[in-house]
Amino acid sequence: MTSISLDNHIPNSVCEPISGTKPQTIFQACALPRFESEKRCLTAKVVVLTVLFPLGLAYLAWKVTAWAIGKIVALGLKYVILHSIMLYRNLDLKPYDKEIEASLKLSRIQALTSDNCLLQGVIAWNNKEDKKTFEAWDGTDKLKLKNQKFVLYVGANAECYQIFFPQALQQAQEFKANILRFNYREVADSNGVASCATDLVTDTHTMYEYLIRHLGIPKENILVYGRSLGGGIAAQMGAIDNINGIVLESSFSSISGCVGGRVESWVKGDRGPKDFFAKAEKTKRSEDVSLTRRVWARRAGSVAAFFAYQLLQACNWEIDTLEALMTLQAKKATVILATAPLDSIIREGGSVYKAWKRSLDGYVKIDPVNPVEEQFKKNELLKQSIFNIKFPSIGHNEPLHNNGFEYFMLTKSIQDFFRR
Repeated sequence: MTSISLDNHIPNSVCEPISGTKPQTIFQACALPRFESEKRCLTAKVVVLTVLFPLGLAYLAWKVTAWAIGKIVALGLKYVILHSIMLYRNLDLKPYDKEIEASLKLSRIQALTSDNCLLQGVIAWNNKEDKKTFEAWDGTDKLKLKNQKFVLYVGANAECYQIFFPQALQQAQEFKANILRFNYREVADSNGVASCATDLVTDTHTMYEYLIRHLGIPKENILVYGRSLGGGIAAQMGAIDNINGIVLESSFSSISGCVGGRVESWVKGDRGPKDFFAKAEKTKRSEDVSLTRRVWARRAGSVAAFFAYQLLQACNWEIDTLEALMTLQAKKATVILATAPLDSIIREGGSVYKAWKRSLDGYVKIDPVNPVEEQFKKNELLKQSIFNIKFPSIGHNEPLHNNGFEYFMLTKSIQDFFRR
């Protein structure tokens, strides 16, 4: 079978120029635009499917995981910081309601927060006449309650007002003022959900506004009393609302600072009692620990406080009592501290009083206008502006009146505040 050459079948007029004419330039057409666009789309698809899509999935997975972990950690922190949510979740309230109705010096109150959480509280009256005045009050004439004195008690993390009726009535007699106690949202009979520390500050602000706006009590006749966690909450609320006086009992410089103080004590060898509700035990003094160990303990406490601060800030559960205290001091509010050196929970490194003193001792700058000596004198005056009462032989959860003289000084200071 013979092969056929294609060249033999192509006309000469196509392969060779026509005789008698000049050679012409061959024209080449551009490719159709849709072919180039399809090529670019194909390249883009390859890039998206092989690079961007996996990265996007990884980023989305990381965000979802971080969100879930944050929610879980925040929920855990809520139940640790505000332990009373779980402690009194199934509390039978009927016996306490009957006790309030039968008492001659207890009145139940309610207040609604700005975000519609109904808070429950109780007022322990100093005398029977005050309760009669309150119950006969129709809410129109605020002058009837104008001269009454009130202590707004902000409770610790494992407290609810129902189990502290005897203490409230006793404080009303000793302080010569009416005591208002309340439950944070989500605790016992108060509804709502506590999702961050700001919610607790809002609850305290609501009760302060209840006294100021609803009952018409002048702020000069209101003393805010915060214990432990309540001390940090009360201080932050007070710095915002410009209160006239505050008492901080066994409170911390900040929650992260409290964590750092516990780690510092642990590294120094002071483990403290296993039971947080145990009585006070003598702890190791700094002088009994070597200098090297003290230095490493301070460093370990600082590192722990740093990481705790980052975690608490991310979950919105950090409470900076020291910063609020400095604000109150600048506004010339009366500040009374009740501290316990043998506190098994708020250790020396996390105490608000120790942190406040360290902040003043370290705040000295080389300034030609204000000499160092003048700054030291100013700091010493600032130290004297806050009245600190040390309760030498009690723990975190022991009643203050176990130290008779110190408790007498505290009650006298509160009475002097109302007599100013």
